[in-house]
Amino acid sequence: MWSRSQLITALTLSDFCIWPSNVGMLDIVLALEWVHENISALGGDPGNVTIFGQSGGGKKVSTLMAMPAAKGLFHRAIVESGAMPRGVPVDDANKSTEAFLAKVGLKTDQVDQLLQLSKEQILAAMSGVGAAGNAAFRMEPVVDGRTLPANPFDPAASELSSNVPLLIGSTQDEAGFFPITLLDPIDEPTMRARVKQALHSDDAAADRVIAAYRKDQPKISNIDLALQVASDIFAWNDSLEQAERKAALGKAPAYMYYFTWSSPVREGKLKAFHTLEIPFVFDNLDAGESMTGNGEDRYALEDKMSSAWAAFARTGNPNVKGLPNWPAYNAETRATMFFDNECKVVNDPRREARLALGSVQLART
Repeated sequence: MWSRSQLITALTLSDFCIWPSNVGMLDIVLALEWVHENISALGGDPGNVTIFGQSGGGKKVSTLMAMPAAKGLFHRAIVESGAMPRGVPVDDANKSTEAFLAKVGLKTDQVDQLLQLSKEQILAAMSGVGAAGNAAFRMEPVVDGRTLPANPFDPAASELSSNVPLLIGSTQDEAGFFPITLLDPIDEPTMRARVKQALHSDDAAADRVIAAYRKDQPKISNIDLALQVASDIFAWNDSLEQAERKAALGKAPAYMYYFTWSSPVREGKLKAFHTLEIPFVFDNLDAGESMTGNGEDRYALEDKMSSAWAAFARTGNPNVKGLPNWPAYNAETRATMFFDNECKVVNDPRREARLALGSVQLART
């Protein structure tokens, strides 16, 4: 096993990137190596390790599935609202590094001096780089050709984790979590403007997407439509892509879920917001009352979700008593488990929305 200093030294000498790339991810690999070597002494099984994460944690899980150093260190993977089909290209990462160093007055041969910067200086420089319109400034893993040889799920799922079952999904109203999201009712022009902004598209593309969402849900309100478009771009669309490409390998199953249980807090305006599934999965609803409220109806769903996650960790299959049969995902049926007071499996849910978002994404590439 390499030490952290050996890994960083190797990366610093790499020809792929002017900055040691993915050292945070390599710290996670070292943690997994520790588990592999020591967990049996604590009663665990080094041959049955599940990694899972939500949001940025899900992106880390997605990345580990394509890292050679992590191969064989885990055997199941769960990605909650954090699919990451693509990493950052090296050229973009280098440009970001150069822009950041320039902002703090350093050159590429002065990286050691970064350790002398205060937290406030670092945050101000990061904000400045982003405010300058540098679209390449993304705080995500870099496809450096060595620690991360290729995109995790683009154009295909990584063969490195081809035998690892995947459980993946998102919440219906992810965007309700974020402070900048407006949640009160809006009129038609405001909704169209918000959809266009979320899509980074022209009027014609926005019109197509709006029409598709209304075809799937004829009674959807303006605010819910705008919220769902932003949420789908944030998490659902990438989750579909990742599940489909994982399933296409045909070597281990992918299971897709969609969390639609609506929280009663904040007058119900947050709906099924980003992070809301966490207390259900961890079987600790009482600690999450600020998110879930205190209704008795929560507990039945908590039991089903926590049981499904535990079953998947044990066996790679989330089917448990109390849930309808949950088939593996594929591009033909697109079976998806909806988690709500009534749990159900839907084939190719919200098909029109999926196709419309896919066409907008394809037009950008």
